[in-house]
Amino acid sequence: MRLITLHRKYLLNKINIIVIIFLLLMAIFLAFSVIEPFTDQYSRWTNRLAIEENYEQSYLTFTKIILVIFSCYLFGIAFGKNGDSYAIIITCTINKTKYFITKIISLWLIFTFISLYFLVNYHIIGFIFNDWHIIKMATIKKFVDLYLVSLIYGFLSIILMRLFNSPYTIILTIGLYLASEIILEASPSMLAKGINIFFPTTYNAKDGLTLLYGKLHLIVLGLSYLLLSYATYLKKE
Repeated sequence: MRLITLHRKYLLNKINIIVIIFLLLMAIFLAFSVIEPFTDQYSRWTNRLAIEENYEQSYLTFTKIILVIFSCYLFGIAFGKNGDSYAIIITCTINKTKYFITKIISLWLIFTFISLYFLVNYHIIGFIFNDWHIIKMATIKKFVDLYLVSLIYGFLSIILMRLFNSPYTIILTIGLYLASEIILEASPSMLAKGINIFFPTTYNAKDGLTLLYGKLHLIVLGLSYLLLSYATYLKKE
C-alpha cells in the first residue's frame, strides 16, 4: 500500500493534475452544451427522445476519444524516461515485478476514477436538465466498453514507450486508434475487421456505439498487452 501511495504521488504531479482538472471541466462543458439546456420546456418535452438520444451519442463519442487519448498519455508518460526516473531508487529495495504491478495498479486507480467521473457526470447533468432522464443498463455497458478499449491503448502505449523511449510514441498510439476508428467507420471491410482485432474501437450501429468482437475480445487483448508491456519493461531495464 505504501508503494502504491508513492506511485500516486509521482503520477499526480502538477502537470498531470492540470490535465485531469482540464478533463473534468471539459466533461461538464460538453455535457452542458449538447443537452440543449436553453431550449424552451415545451420543445424539450416534444423532442425529448431525440434530445436524449443526441445527448447520449454525443457524450459517448466525446468520452471515447478523450479516455483513449488520456489513457495513452497517462500510461505512456508514466513509463517514460522522466516519469519512471525514480525506479532506479525504488528497485534497489524491491524486485521489478512488484514495482511494475503496483505502478499499474496506481495508474489503473487514477484512470478508473476519471472514467467513473465521466459516467457520473453524464447522469448528473442528465437528471438536472432532463426530467425524463433515467439510468439505463445499456448505456452503462457502453461506458464499460469505452473503458476497456481505453485501457487497451494505455497498455499499448507502455509497450511502445518501453521499446522506443520517446514521448512521440504516445502520439503514435493515438494515431493507431484514430486510424482504426476511421477505417472501421468508413467501411466494415475485412481489412477493418482485421485491424480491429489488435486495435479495437467501437462503431455506430442502430443501437448506438457497438463493439465488433465483444467484451471477451477486449479482456483477452488487454491482458495480452499488459503481459507484453511487463515483458518489455523487464527487457528494457
